[in-house]
Amino acid sequence: MDWNWFFSSVAQSAAAIVAVFSAFIITKTINNQTQFDGNKRRIRALLTSSEHLKELAKYRRIGWYSQYLVNRETSRLQEKCRNGEAPKSAEEYYFNNDFSIFLRRADIIQRIESVMRITPICQPKNEISAILSKIKPVQDLAEEQMVMNEQNIIYDLIADIKKHIALLNDFTEELSENNESSPVIKWSILASLSLFLIGVIYPLGFLPLRLSTKIELSIQSVPDYMFSGKGVFLFIIATIFSGINLYFLHLNNNLTYTREEISKLKSHTVFGDYHVYFKNMEDNEKAKNEFFRKVEEAK
Repeated sequence: MDWNWFFSSVAQSAAAIVAVFSAFIITKTINNQTQFDGNKRRIRALLTSSEHLKELAKYRRIGWYSQYLVNRETSRLQEKCRNGEAPKSAEEYYFNNDFSIFLRRADIIQRIESVMRITPICQPKNEISAILSKIKPVQDLAEEQMVMNEQNIIYDLIADIKKHIALLNDFTEELSENNESSPVIKWSILASLSLFLIGVIYPLGFLPLRLSTKIELSIQSVPDYMFSGKGVFLFIIATIFSGINLYFLHLNNNLTYTREEISKLKSHTVFGDYHVYFKNMEDNEKAKNEFFRKVEEAK
């Protein structure tokens, strides 16, 4: 058997396979690094946007807007109580009227109960007085317009925050999978390196051979050519290729997101954390849904 032909064919075949693996590894790792760097920039951008939205919420006139609604609904309640049209319960009146959802529900219900308790019943107004009472001064109309403008800005901000939170949830789920640090690439690198050393460098160490040479495929046969010119040349090639593979292995392993980065993003996915008024809003909406659910069940 011509061992020169055999080792040469093995080395060439293994080198072709290694070339395919290497092309895949380099291309995929570089693409993953680009994606990883892009995600890093996006993390910083989303965190900045979160802080920006918190600042916008902080400087909105939610307290002033809420107090206007409470005063308006309280005045209407006082009018009803004077006309003998007091509601059955403070809670029912709260959920069926346009009180601010940004204030603590318990405080508003307590105020409703106070109005119902201390407002005396009086004679209903005549028709002319009733008409005149409905005419609003210009100042009240201007204030009402300001309130409506503030309301639109507040609810636009709420919509932006909820959209931002949805983006954060999708992005944190994507980061949790951490597809950039691929185990496929890791094992491909190790397989490529092993195949190169065993299938290329090791067979080339035997060449050239005389036809009568007896071949022993073992580790002990390596020192026979390790310190020759051929051995040094193959050692340099193996070292360079191994260094390149270990570099890409290290790069692939470092394409991971830290727990701190993901936890920072998740900390901004809670709507109530953007403002205490938004926390009240969530609580009030849950209580409202529960109230009307019980009403439906009671029917």
